[in-house]
Amino acid sequence: MFKKLSFLIIYFLIIVVGTSALLFNSSVPPQGATGAPGPFGATTCASSGCHSDNAANSGGGNVSVSGLPANYTSGGIYNFSVTITHSVANRTRWGFSIVAKDGAGNSVGTWSTTNPNAAPNGPELSHSNGPVTAAQSSFTFNNLTWTAPAISTGNITFYY
Repeated sequence: MFKKLSFLIIYFLIIVVGTSALLFNSSVPPQGATGAPGPFGATTCASSGCHSDNAANSGGGNVSVSGLPANYTSGGIYNFSVTITHSVANRTRWGFSIVAKDGAGNSVGTWSTTNPNAAPNGPELSHSNGPVTAAQSSFTFNNLTWTAPAISTGNITFYY
């Protein structure tokens, strides 16, 4: 009886862990895949195992952000969007991650969104349940918000 129970527990754990890994990879990206310096950013989506079929910036696509400030006001709230484009209209799944870093490499500001396909992800804002669409060449994540730190931390760089 003990051997059967042990086997069932191990089998159950394999199923739960395996399923969790599949769900994690398809829903929220791992933290730290923005290419930013320091903790939470040393890798990219290509090198983190999410998109290992293409090296970073080699897949024929582009990511652009609009609405983030060139100069921020302490405590300022900035609504922005992330648009992903590809040269061929054959893409069906979309995702992104963004992080704000000060000159010392610390994550700064806070993220929020009313977009059901995005969510705060530790110090980042990332896709959540990466939307699936009909084959197309672009997708835009709207209704994203970054709130600047309450006290100025100097220059801030956004990595995405």
